[in-house]
Amino acid sequence: MPTVSIVIPTYNRASLIKEAIKSILEQTYQDFEIIVVDDGSTDNTRETVIALSDKIVYVYQQNQGRSHARNEAIKLARGKYIGFLDSDDLYLPNKLEKQVALLEKELDYGMVYTSAICIDEKGNETSIVYKATSSGRIYREVAFFYPVTVLLPTVMIRAEVLAKLGGFDEKMERFEDTDMWRRAAKVCQVLAIGEPLCKVRTHSGNALEGQDPFKIFNALTYYVNKIFKEDRDVSSIFLHRGAARFCLNYGRAIILQPQWRAIGRKFVSRSLKYWPFQIYPYWLLIRRNIYKWVITPTQKLKKNNVKSKQ
Repeated sequence: MPTVSIVIPTYNRASLIKEAIKSILEQTYQDFEIIVVDDGSTDNTRETVIALSDKIVYVYQQNQGRSHARNEAIKLARGKYIGFLDSDDLYLPNKLEKQVALLEKELDYGMVYTSAICIDEKGNETSIVYKATSSGRIYREVAFFYPVTVLLPTVMIRAEVLAKLGGFDEKMERFEDTDMWRRAAKVCQVLAIGEPLCKVRTHSGNALEGQDPFKIFNALTYYVNKIFKEDRDVSSIFLHRGAARFCLNYGRAIILQPQWRAIGRKFVSRSLKYWPFQIYPYWLLIRRNIYKWVITPTQKLKKNNVKSKQ
């Protein structure tokens, strides 16, 4: 029986999953199994995965989404600890060793996560680092993705804790991992390792610019509604302010994209609905009108004056 089961969902990433799995096979800690659930790939993912190691359990399913794929892998997992890796991300060599050692020592903690380095499509490190800074009862820090962002590949969780949580929500297309850590933080203490032990890849397939903002809005709305329903034992003020900040963080990024301004304004307006006692969202909403009614006419006037003097 392996001590650690590592869950990898994948879909048409044969070019990346080989590197991801190799980062596990090269760990300093070797008592693990890898469970890959292929969510309907049409490339050569199967051949690529099977050829790598006999520690891999490969399962193919018709395309049903990454949450369903992870849940299927969890059902097959035999380890006392469960780790996660997406097929485009990487472990650093001593990740498993350090996390297992902590969970073996700190029996009061049900989950451990680490900091993570961001890399680009070619594997080059960027300036972005996600920092693991909070330990203990960290529900308020992680519920709305801020101030602490727990990235899925950084997590190792006790299988007994995961069993209590009921798996990933298969209705969620986004934020399903944040939802899982929110629920975990309500039932167990969480331990942070400040050292980056993962590399998380940003590429055209997962960057904000390549996403559908309407799907993001719907996913965010679903998640917030779920929190309001499930976490009624938490302060209503905290929930509304957290939801407002969550919407605003996405809104101010999306509204800067000219083709997405309308949906960006919808994010910002939703932020004000949750918590109207803010100033910055109002500025975001009126800024376009200021540009339209004041700045643009002034620029045209100056341009006409220049022409008249020539």
